[in-house]
Amino acid sequence: MVKDVTASTLTVLLDIISIIGEADALKLVACYGGQTPRIPALRNVNKDHPMAQCIGLEKLTMLAKEKGGSWLYVAKCDRWLRKKRNINIVSDYSDGTKVDELVQRYQLSDRQIWNILGKTDMDDRQQSFF
Repeated sequence: MVKDVTASTLTVLLDIISIIGEADALKLVACYGGQTPRIPALRNVNKDHPMAQCIGLEKLTMLAKEKGGSWLYVAKCDRWLRKKRNINIVSDYSDGTKVDELVQRYQLSDRQIWNILGKTDMDDRQQSFF
């Protein structure tokens, strides 16, 4: 675990990931990392809300249904999130997911997906040609 992520912060973060997904949790960290914004009540969610501008109206609606009206500390833990995302990308690729699908799922460019796959030790399930 990365040093800047405490157990309680990690629990909150994993809860947020389960609600809006990893890609949007990363966006939330980018917009609000180190801050404690208030999640709007469901009745106050609209496309002009700053959080909707960050993660989109649909994801903010999902977040408001679960956490509306509460304060949410958003840790600056993007390194941990990226590490977890990269592990998931490698795992998905090893399980047969195509790069084009990974691009859509993780909202990254194909070049970035290939960079992640190239920098990470992958489970070598393919037999050598030599």
